Amino acid sequence: MIMDYFEINTERLVLKPLGKKYLKSTIQYAMDYENTKFMCHLPDKTVEEAAEFLENVENEW
Repeated sequence: MIMDYFEINTERLVLKPLGKKYLKSTIQYAMDYENTKFMCHLPDKTVEEAAEFLENVENEW
């Protein structure tokens, strides 16, 4: 079953699925220890790890 892409929009927030187009912002966020010190399963070591993570979440969507 293929689901359509969708977003949830509010006045101050937009929620949408991750994908490869967010590589740069994912790297900036995930590689900052203060942002992610209490999170698990984020790509925080290399650019390649981040790219693979985004490819996987995009495929799972």
